[in-house]
Amino acid sequence: MNNIDERFGFVNNNMVGEEITGNGFFFDPTNLFTDSVANSLLPYDMAGNLRVLRVYWKSRRRIKKVKSYNQETGEEEYNFYPETYIINKDAGEEEQIFYINEAWEGTKIGTDIYVNMRPRPI
Repeated sequence: MNNIDERFGFVNNNMVGEEITGNGFFFDPTNLFTDSVANSLLPYDMAGNLRVLRVYWKSRRRIKKVKSYNQETGEEEYNFYPETYIINKDAGEEEQIFYINEAWEGTKIGTDIYVNMRPRPI
């Protein structure tokens, strides 16, 4: 993934199709020319390039710390499980809820195409 040049944050019209045609206008990313037709808030520029946003964010994930007892020795054991784990109260299991940080990544293409929305491998 290190072979991606972040300066090329747009997909060229030749890669997508002929739906958007340009008439010699330019994309104004800093919105210096507010009277121009190409608005930087649009998901495309007048040359037909689509905006591709790669985003990274930090979220919280719920986990459970489960106290159980070893059947052979009777000693307490602590293990971490995902939030979907259901404890066995008959076996004497007890749970504590914790929230841990989790890094996420995703890519947005245009206005409504989202790809690679997932926890980020670290």
